[in-house]
Amino acid sequence: FTNCSSITNLDLTSFKAINVEKAQGMFENCIKLTNIKFENFNGNKISNLSYMFNNCSSLSKLNISSISLLNADDLSFMFSNCTKMSSLTLFNKLGTNLLKMNSMFYNCYKLGTLNFNSFQTINVENTEKMFYSCSNLKTLSLKNFKTSSTSNMGKMFTNCSLLKTLDISSFDTSNVTNFDSMFENCAALISLNIKNFDTSNATKMNAMFHNCRTISTLDLSLFDTSKATNFSHMFANCSNLNLLNIDNFITSEVTSMDSMFYNCSKLINLNIKTFNTINVIDMSNMFLNCKNVKELNVSYFDTFQVTSMISMFEKCSSLNILNLSIINTSNVNNMAHMFSECSSLTYVNIGNFNTSQVVN
Repeated sequence: FTNCSSITNLDLTSFKAINVEKAQGMFENCIKLTNIKFENFNGNKISNLSYMFNNCSSLSKLNISSISLLNADDLSFMFSNCTKMSSLTLFNKLGTNLLKMNSMFYNCYKLGTLNFNSFQTINVENTEKMFYSCSNLKTLSLKNFKTSSTSNMGKMFTNCSLLKTLDISSFDTSNVTNFDSMFENCAALISLNIKNFDTSNATKMNAMFHNCRTISTLDLSLFDTSKATNFSHMFANCSNLNLLNIDNFITSEVTSMDSMFYNCSKLINLNIKTFNTINVIDMSNMFLNCKNVKELNVSYFDTFQVTSMISMFEKCSSLNILNLSIINTSNVNNMAHMFSECSSLTYVNIGNFNTSQVVN
């Protein structure tokens, strides 16, 4: 039925599908479909259901609780762009072959709740963008979600802007390499218990908490960041964050720290003494508008490879002293607004600054 863009109703009660192995894109782009019946659909031999309902943009309700999917391995993009879907009752049974759930509910703007209690996810490898832009989602039960095989959680909850609570304390993240933007724009999230996350294999953490502007505390003291290469926008616009524990961060592989703490405007203390910046290239906006931080010890930063320091300390209006005496700026080409609006700064040592490459 792919691209049957004029169909409004489908009665598949006579479809038994007992020998069907693939349902990939079965109803994709049925943009006027509003009603579909599945009562006798047997999906136990189906392995691939990716894109099955992709862009069924008029479908508001769907009940597939009578369907068993004991052999399913791919549910990626299954309901993506079902932008009017407000009620979804999921499968009765799901086997242990499942590998892909990436973008499964991508852009399901109207969904208010989802329940995964019957899901067997122990072999799932990819959950990237699984709930991306589920902006009406208020409750999400993931207590039985098994993630020991998952390597990609990038953008998993991005733009879930109404979620206030999220219990993922049981997540096994030991194989995850990508946490890119995982909680980005979860603006209503009050708290997040990820203290026990195993991040020993993580390489991407950029924008992981970007715009989590309601969270007040984050304890990341047990995070192993030894393989991480990107911290860009990691805590940017966490404007209610007043306690951040990153005391044990290892940053020797990181190349980008731009906007890492941008607009963390309630932070008073920021311990970055463990930071090794030997490979960092970009520090632009790194502490921009950290207006309550009174002390920043960056005197030991190795900045030989850094090319941009745009607005690095801009609007750090509570800073009194900055010791940059051994900071190497020989490769920096842009320092625009570096100390702009640092209104309490009484002493800054830039006596050894090399500005031979600076154009701004």
